[in-house]
Amino acid sequence: MPQAHGASSTHEHFATCSTSAEGVNKQAVLQLKVYEGELESRLQALLASEQLCITINSDDPAYFGGYMLDNWQYLLQIVTLSEDQIYQLHVNSFKASFLTPEQLDMHMSALQAAFASFKRRQLS
Repeated sequence: MPQAHGASSTHEHFATCSTSAEGVNKQAVLQLKVYEGELESRLQALLASEQLCITINSDDPAYFGGYMLDNWQYLLQIVTLSEDQIYQLHVNSFKASFLTPEQLDMHMSALQAAFASFKRRQLS
């Protein structure tokens, strides 16, 4: 099985945030322990929830040795995600950040352009 830098083969970490029923934004970082062979089904169930904002992150790369690209490459090797799910994970990462509204708009525009360009290249 592929191995992410700094990750054991028996668990992966997911950072999630949710919105309460009252509409108040609340963020909580959760660590999800997933045993080998369960990652795809657990992730698909979490992604199906409209109450969670699932993100892919790097956790203290200097200490753990795991970088964002490594985490994405590892995830995409072992989990089948649709283009829409990949796009939503990217959107969630920006929305869960501490960017100002102006910075968020700028990054969201760049993300939309990048995905549009990717889709155009796929069609050619």
